[in-house]
Amino acid sequence: MNTRFLLATLAAVVTATAAIAQPRPQDGARGGMMMPQQRTIQVTGTSEMEVTPDQICVTVQLHEYAEPAEGEKKSPSTVSLETIEQDFYKQLESMGISKNDVTASDVTFAPFRATRQRIDAARRFDRPAPRKEMSRPDSANAPKRHFDGKPLPRRQARAYEITLTSFDDIDKIKKAIDKRALGNVRIKEMTSSKINEYRQQARIAALADATTGAKSLVEAAGGELGNVMNIVVVPEHGRNDADRDKGVIKLHSAVTVTFAIK
Repeated sequence: MNTRFLLATLAAVVTATAAIAQPRPQDGARGGMMMPQQRTIQVTGTSEMEVTPDQICVTVQLHEYAEPAEGEKKSPSTVSLETIEQDFYKQLESMGISKNDVTASDVTFAPFRATRQRIDAARRFDRPAPRKEMSRPDSANAPKRHFDGKPLPRRQARAYEITLTSFDDIDKIKKAIDKRALGNVRIKEMTSSKINEYRQQARIAALADATTGAKSLVEAAGGELGNVMNIVVVPEHGRNDADRDKGVIKLHSAVTVTFAIK
């Protein structure tokens, strides 16, 4: 092999290896010089907003009851669930709530509570349990027994689910229904038709809180706050609370923001 050709080939390999091993300048560097790293500050901002709900899902439970004997009556009379239900729908219509907006559950049989304070009321309610339910071994449908070992009478009950637009309507329903027929009123869910808009407002407020905090810290250190470089919205799962006593929804929002420092 020609010695001159061998030396030329070896020089070419050394040159290529040196070119590969030479470090490249960072993006934005000029003339192959290393640029100084951007200084940043990261702050988390939070916010809380109270929203008035306009979609309130309420469950109302009604049950039969016994009217005490009056005058020459020897035994108390039973006010049927059908009669109670008719009066209930009339009260709702007077509030502007249609019967079609109410979802009724199946009829159930509820015993009187086994407490000494209610034993007299239970005995006045003379309604024997159906034979089918008394003969079933299921403890949930078996006749309940009181302190003296005798079975307590059972009464028909039903739950009604209504979606209201105002929290004040709950008190109106409670006042309109006969207290003897009312089992309980429970708020199942509260929300707003503009809940997504309110969540966005809460996030913007959290961003403003982060900006204020970052600016005060940077200026205290003798610097100047730059542009926003990154925003991360903290997941809001389980952070929204429904205050059923006050009738408000509390929205909590948090964002983590990275700012440049000039």
